[in-house]
Amino acid sequence: MADAVRIADADRERAALELRDHCVEGRLTLEEFSARLDEVYAAATDRDLEAVLRELPERAAPAPAARRFSLFFLLIGSVQRRGPWRVPRRIFALSLFGAPDLDFRQAVLEAAEVRITSISLVGVVTAIVPAGIEVELGGLALIGGNDFVTRDQVAQVAGGPRIRIRSFALLGGARIKHVRPELPKAS
Repeated sequence: MADAVRIADADRERAALELRDHCVEGRLTLEEFSARLDEVYAAATDRDLEAVLRELPERAAPAPAARRFSLFFLLIGSVQRRGPWRVPRRIFALSLFGAPDLDFRQAVLEAAEVRITSISLVGVVTAIVPAGIEVELGGLALIGGNDFVTRDQVAQVAGGPRIRIRSFALLGGARIKHVRPELPKAS
């Protein structure tokens, strides 16, 4: 067996982009992508990178056709998307006294960029996102606000998955929570 070979930053970046492609194609959830991304940046040898890319095919196949959008309409209540779910390119959330709660940790993105538009009267859209996934938040909140809740940040991969949220709210806004993924426990 050959000795392990030290890797360069360019090798780590190639592995990170390959992970991104597998995430967009549905082979990895955002949480798995984020956890493996931590492993990529901690890798020192080619064997470390091989371990990160375990169980993934050498070449990524073309992504399946993506759904165009999902619509959530809330009237005095909430909608929660948690666990494994497929995220379309666009999400529209319209709420009157409601609160859309979107958990992306086990989600599979159907596109490299997801756009969410939330329009609410007395409501807050919440997005729970693994650390390292780029989130862009904009919009307008009157008597409310948009808020990032981030405990600790990890490096974001250039060109990695991105979630763009536009929140327009009266007495509400948007809340983004970056959470560090749970790493698999060693047996």
